[in-house]
Amino acid sequence: MRIALVGNLSQSHCSEVHWAATLEDLGHAVTRVQENTIRTGTLPSMVEGHDLFIWVKTWDGFVTHQDIEAIRALGVPSVNLHLDLFVSLDRGRCLDTDPRWTCDWVFTPDGDPASAEVFKQHGINHHYLRAGVFKPECVDGTPRAEFAQDVVFVGGGVEYGHFDAWPYRRQLVTWLQETYGPRYGKYGHPQRTVRNQDLNDLYASAKVVVGDSLCPGFTKPQFWSDRYYETIGRGGFGIFPYIQGLEEEFIDGETIVFYEFGNMGQLKEKIDYYLDPEHAAERERIRTAGQAWVRENATYHNRLQQLLDIVFPLKVVTDAQLQEISLMEDGSFAVGYTEKHPLRLNLGAGSEARLHPEYTNVDFIAAPGVDVVHNIMEFPWPFLDGSADEVRATDLIEHLPVTTRDYQPTIIRFVE
Repeated sequence: MRIALVGNLSQSHCSEVHWAATLEDLGHAVTRVQENTIRTGTLPSMVEGHDLFIWVKTWDGFVTHQDIEAIRALGVPSVNLHLDLFVSLDRGRCLDTDPRWTCDWVFTPDGDPASAEVFKQHGINHHYLRAGVFKPECVDGTPRAEFAQDVVFVGGGVEYGHFDAWPYRRQLVTWLQETYGPRYGKYGHPQRTVRNQDLNDLYASAKVVVGDSLCPGFTKPQFWSDRYYETIGRGGFGIFPYIQGLEEEFIDGETIVFYEFGNMGQLKEKIDYYLDPEHAAERERIRTAGQAWVRENATYHNRLQQLLDIVFPLKVVTDAQLQEISLMEDGSFAVGYTEKHPLRLNLGAGSEARLHPEYTNVDFIAAPGVDVVHNIMEFPWPFLDGSADEVRATDLIEHLPVTTRDYQPTIIRFVE
């Protein structure tokens, strides 16, 4: 698939760059458009010819209502993707004015029912998408003496004015400093900012990483920040506040450790327990299991594939349906094998130039001329065993991801 992605792609560590690289690793061709290079009226021509438009909004004014309408007129589906909370932080005041909400699909981590109702009332096709972490970063770091502290907190914003609406972070880091003194370190503005491999090394060096989440009052179910996945996926041992819904992702005491929001006595009890040398092996077991779970289940590979499956739902065809189709008398379309109409498959036939009327054309986008809509990375394929006389796959295999979702070699599964 050809995807045009618009956002602020100027920093190697930013989400847009990671999302673009993930989509490419999933086998898609991504055109990266730096938002501040867009000139008035030029975006639709830049998106034309693509199968999907993804907009990761950061600053105002680069993408307009007119752009979204023009892209829709081209027949290109539009998606706005942003892993920030909106409704619960009163950012929802822009729901009737900001062009991002006019995209065909909107994905945010506002997962609570009250927020879903707000989006619905404003006519927004909103879908809940949880945060994640960039899969290549889910590796162990190298322990370094400069980061060898008992307790660390990673995150900025304590001195920023907009965190007046989020007093818990200031309360938490102040308590950690007062409680653990020289055994504690904070990273992130105004202290040292740590990114990329240095962050993995930090997590490999510190014994306990205490986190928080921008979830007002911790009363909003189904929202937590990407710090959960980033800390655990990069190899840190994390103690985080519990939020309703997190039990669907993590197991307390198995892949993460939870504490009750605001309960500093309980937090201290858990920190001290896992700092005890007698519990070092237990701490390492939880750390290792958590990292493995995140790497398999909560990376951008998982989240973006979920997004694509929503935008381009797979058509499920049962064996019974295939048998029924194969018995059609007029022969206009035959899936399955009959003596009169043997099956000839043309895989990856989404563009007009690749369509072959004498074949059954297969693609995962329901484009004109496509007979069977199916993602060939979904195994098994929806055809009866022994039903095809010929399979055509031109300029296709080299564009597939290296591994399947269950981490088997794609080329082997394809040939099988």
